[in-house]
Amino acid sequence: MPRLRHLSTGALVAFTLGFGAACVEEPEELVLRADYTPGPYAYVKSPLDKAYCSVYVEGKGWKSMETDYLPRVITCENGGANLEALKAQAIAARSVAYYNMSEKGSICDSQGCQVYTCGKKPSAKAYQAVAETSGMYLSHDEVLTYGFYVAGDPNTNSPTCVGTPGVGTEGWVTYNKNKTGTGVKQTKLGWVFKPTDKGYGQNRGCMSQWGARCLENQAGYGYMDILRFYYGADIEVLEAQGACVVDHSGAPGEFLWEQPTAASEECVSGELGCECREDDGCDEGLACDEGYCVPVEQIEYMLDLE
Repeated sequence: MPRLRHLSTGALVAFTLGFGAACVEEPEELVLRADYTPGPYAYVKSPLDKAYCSVYVEGKGWKSMETDYLPRVITCENGGANLEALKAQAIAARSVAYYNMSEKGSICDSQGCQVYTCGKKPSAKAYQAVAETSGMYLSHDEVLTYGFYVAGDPNTNSPTCVGTPGVGTEGWVTYNKNKTGTGVKQTKLGWVFKPTDKGYGQNRGCMSQWGARCLENQAGYGYMDILRFYYGADIEVLEAQGACVVDHSGAPGEFLWEQPTAASEECVSGELGCECREDDGCDEGLACDEGYCVPVEQIEYMLDLE
């Protein structure tokens, strides 16, 4: 008999109704990741053969993974975060998308998977976070790691950046700093694997979005340190290869996506990540894609598909 994961009362109700798990409302964009990953044999081997440059969003159709889907997802899920927390968010969200595309060829647009549609426009910072981590996903022991994340305790603060147990969705969060191997705590949001299970490595814990903000803003953590804080010191970040993936081998600052030159957060038509109309055009090196200015190099593969 396969082992069932432990479910909260709300999650159990949602599961019996055919949904992934329960959904708990949190302030603004920070909501419970209501994911359910089966096991022990539903897992995805890594490294992946190639990047998923397109993702099929149920009810919305095919979207560009790097230039449309992920910038919108991290905006809906944690748009108020700063750059390093957004990078960690992008890698976790890409891992979730890769898992869903590998397993069923699509992903839902809801808290049952990840929120793509929320009425919020991605900022230049969101586009930058996705581009500077393009193609990157979580892995452990040659298995794609599912990037679980929840809001956590909204009052998470320094010096520890550890939330208070029982507050909000804090119960799903795992603190795996300096932990490795079987010492890494898995989250009950997903299947809890035995070390002998073939899919061991898929569940390596759960990130707190409020905690990630604290780690960057108050402890100076970069995105890799944030990921290790929640998913363990031995979590790997692999880079899938594909036409949509930015070359990360250049010197710092050579990424295609850069902050707009405008002094304020307000977008100016034609700048990177800002709104555009097909007849207005965008700045040099950018093209108008679904109403936003994005790098030409990142969308050329989409033109080849037409």
